[in-house]
This record gives sequence, structure tokens and C-alpha cells, in this order.
Amino acid sequence: MHAIEVVCGDEAEHRRRVQARIPEHDQAFQPSWDEVRAREFTSWRQPRLLVDTCAGDTPANVRLILGAIRGHAAPA
Repeated sequence: MHAIEVVCGDEAEHRRRVQARIPEHDQAFQPSWDEVRAREFTSWRQPRLLVDTCAGDTPANVRLILGAIRGHAAPA
């Protein structure tokens, strides 16, 4: 099994993404930026691949994840 933690490491970009979300047809609720910030988050303690969506574009992140799955990248 592979553990992959995906984060948005730039707070301003994270806020922009949260505020720009458009609910899907089956989603009755979208959290506000304040609600996202108020959530309690505990970082993982197990070995995992940490992917920051602000550090690379989607194709680069996919290559990183696939490389980890194939055994070419060390977990964080």
C-alpha cells in the first residue's frame, strides 16, 4: 500500500482555490475559507509521499506519484 498526502503549501493559493470552488450537483455544502482554516489537521506520522500541488504542475505531480508507486521515490 502507498500513502500519499496531497497538500497546497501556499496559503494564498489554497484560499483562492477554496473560494473559487463550484459545488458539484450532488454536493449540498462547500466549506468557507474560515471553516477550512478552523478544521483540526494532524499531519500523518507514517511514511508517505508528500505532494505539494503548488510545487509542480499536474503532469509533474502525476510522474512523482507514479515514480513512488513504482519504487523510484522515497517517502517523507
